[in-house]
Amino acid sequence: MGRFDLGVLALTPDGQGRASGRLNLHDTAQLLEFTVNVLAADGTYTITGETTLDYRDWGLKVIRKAGLIKVAPEVNVRFKLVGTLPEGK
Repeated sequence: MGRFDLGVLALTPDGQGRASGRLNLHDTAQLLEFTVNVLAADGTYTITGETTLDYRDWGLKVIRKAGLIKVAPEVNVRFKLVGTLPEGK
């Protein structure tokens, strides 16, 4: 199980920006920084972003298939979050 704790979200007026925070995986926390895009329409916010992680930074071993083929430790992560603010906010 993993958890991301957002530290800083810096946006320009057009919704482009950078996010940074800590990603906790395998009982290890690492600082991450990546680009995001925030779109607001009719009270709904859509946040998208993408980054590349090296899973060895969290103490995980390189994955091998059939003991011969090594899986690249760099993993490309893309996300999309959609939500609304609670009433009164």
